[in-house]
Amino acid sequence: MSQPVNAVPARESPQQENLSGPPAANRHRLPDERVGLTHHFSIAGNEGYLTVGLYPNGQPGERRARRSRD
Repeated sequence: MSQPVNAVPARESPQQENLSGPPAANRHRLPDERVGLTHHFSIAGNEGYLTVGLYPNGQPGERRARRSRD
């Protein structure tokens, strides 16, 4: 007995993801009102502030650096 010919080629393995590049970005909006940390710094006479907005789970979400002008 012979077996019927299959017209559709069989896949050797399931399609695998391309892991050679950076991971896909998943953007989650920060709430309008959120916890933030502000740090004042002074380097060689230049002063400024570094502010980090936090997600509700405590992860940093946005970073902002400001330098005061003289």
